[in-house]
Amino acid sequence: MAYNSSKLKAGQSVLIPNLNFAESKIIDNEVYNNPDLKDNYGKDLCIKDKDLCVYNGDLELIGGVDNLKQALLNRYSTLIGARIRLEVYGIQAAIGNAVNASSSLIQASVHQTTVEDPRVDTVENINFVGKGDNLTVSVIYVDKNGKKQNFGGVI
Repeated sequence: MAYNSSKLKAGQSVLIPNLNFAESKIIDNEVYNNPDLKDNYGKDLCIKDKDLCVYNGDLELIGGVDNLKQALLNRYSTLIGARIRLEVYGIQAAIGNAVNASSSLIQASVHQTTVEDPRVDTVENINFVGKGDNLTVSVIYVDKNGKKQNFGGVI
């Protein structure tokens, strides 16, 4: 899953998203990437098992479709309101004890957070199964490059 063709090197910039899009100076660059490189997937720090990946003693990068999949899994694994500056990032996982209402809300929440990623065009299907404390989600979506993707995991 890791993006090994481009390692973070000493002195290389790590781009951090500007959360105030009105002040952004990069036009039509919805993905946090080098402004001279139009890449619909972008690059980010690689995360595995909720920890940063290290390669040859330095932080590892992830890119391509794997970067988008990592970003979506991060969204699905974050409860709404858990982030200080991104208040609507993530999903709402439950509303009381009404099982049918909870299922519909979770599905709607997964759909909403998926299409909020600027690299996703449409969502075609969402399935999830709860087993004990684990919720496994599977999402079929079309990305900005027109590629149909099937992605999921335990959230």
